[in-house]
Amino acid sequence: MEKNYIKETISLLIVVAVALFGLWLVYKTTDIGKEPKTKIPEIKESVITEEEIEKQKEEEKQKEEAKKQLSDFQKYQSYNHLSIYPKGLITPSDYIKNPEKVLIRIAETIIVSGRIEDAYIYIKAGVDNPLRELTEHDTLYFYLMDGQYQGGHLDLRQSKLSEFSEIGMTEVLYNFKDIPLATSLENYQAGKIDSFNFLDNLNDREKHYTAGLVSTVRYGEIVEMILAYQCAENSDCEIRLLAQ
Repeated sequence: MEKNYIKETISLLIVVAVALFGLWLVYKTTDIGKEPKTKIPEIKESVITEEEIEKQKEEEKQKEEAKKQLSDFQKYQSYNHLSIYPKGLITPSDYIKNPEKVLIRIAETIIVSGRIEDAYIYIKAGVDNPLRELTEHDTLYFYLMDGQYQGGHLDLRQSKLSEFSEIGMTEVLYNFKDIPLATSLENYQAGKIDSFNFLDNLNDREKHYTAGLVSTVRYGEIVEMILAYQCAENSDCEIRLLAQ
């Protein structure tokens, strides 16, 4: 009987050993009982070769050269346009007696959002009725005020648009980075013209006041006064008139 007990015990141990070996084999050859393996994606570094860098530089250079080759008028045409006086502006009859009050009265409020890279001011005007070109006795007055007043009589000789002027009208175009004007009529008549960078002022704050008129003792009219502007790169800019 003792032999049978020993024999049964040995048989049981063999069965247990075989079972344990089977479990071990399953564990080793399958994912049962193991934490799932997370595959870490490979991070491939973007390597830019010197040749690609040079190519990018050349493309940027070509873009800049193309911009320089455009005339001021072509740039003006391609920019966003804002009409300051959509219905034109007749010089008020009390301008000569009260110039400061008139300039304040005719001012329009403009709101600037975003960053402006470049801008132009275009004015089309005339004197008498029917309208004709301004004479040596007439001037165009323009100003931009944003807490700091900048303005005066524009030097018509330095207009960027002389070759495009229509017969019977005076048309002028100036870049906002370089607006030539005389701060007084006396300086204008004496040829004392200074250059002002209005673009810095335009980008300085949001709210501005601007105005223009034909400075004359007779009938004068601004037919069009347009502010053209281009947004800086990656800037969603806008210049708009504040509703009165």
